[in-house]
Amino acid sequence: MSECTYYDRSRVQHYYLEDLKIKIVAAADFEGRRIPAMGIGDARSRDEVLGRASHFLEGASLECMPQERDAASNESCFAMIGQGWITVYFLDGEFVSAQLTSSHFI
Repeated sequence: MSECTYYDRSRVQHYYLEDLKIKIVAAADFEGRRIPAMGIGDARSRDEVLGRASHFLEGASLECMPQERDAASNESCFAMIGQGWITVYFLDGEFVSAQLTSSHFI
């Protein structure tokens, strides 16, 4: 299995796994700072983050569903975009992370 990971200047994690490219932005990496990814900025509440993400995604419909409670999140919101998908995670209504997954061969 081939994999590689690194963080760019904006603290976005880039992770390559086989034919997938995954970009992850975590709130914990931006404590007290604006998040440049997806226009999130200083938003951390569920409604604010989803509003900004929807605007950034040009109206893509994010569908949200509760998850079984674990240590990382208890709700995820998902949307298909182009040749990939985005998932936004929340814990008790607060932003945890966002993940964009796509094939890096397309």
